[in-house]
Amino acid sequence: MPQQMLLKPGYGSFVTYANKLDRAGHNDASLDLIYDSVDELLRASQFEECNEILKGIEVESCSIDVLLAILTATAPARSQLKSRDQFFQLVKSFVERRGLQEPGLLDGLEG
Repeated sequence: MPQQMLLKPGYGSFVTYANKLDRAGHNDASLDLIYDSVDELLRASQFEECNEILKGIEVESCSIDVLLAILTATAPARSQLKSRDQFFQLVKSFVERRGLQEPGLLDGLEG
């Protein structure tokens, strides 16, 4: 997998960089980075790399927008991503603990 796709200088993975963008008020850029990066991984059939990324995400350090973007972007390959169901469960628990649950928020994003 191309190194530049997952890493930005000084930021670690694209998820970490997306979080930094989101916290800086650049929500659209953050979401674009997530969708573009996941799309590249999935188009290249890099499912194991995507699984490793999902396993490494610190859910508590992400905004709900970033978490939902990751779930949405990975949904088309859910059957190929064995780590995705566990990631979904972590996000669901996070949403419930933080009182962020809204009707339909996670509908269609299940494992």
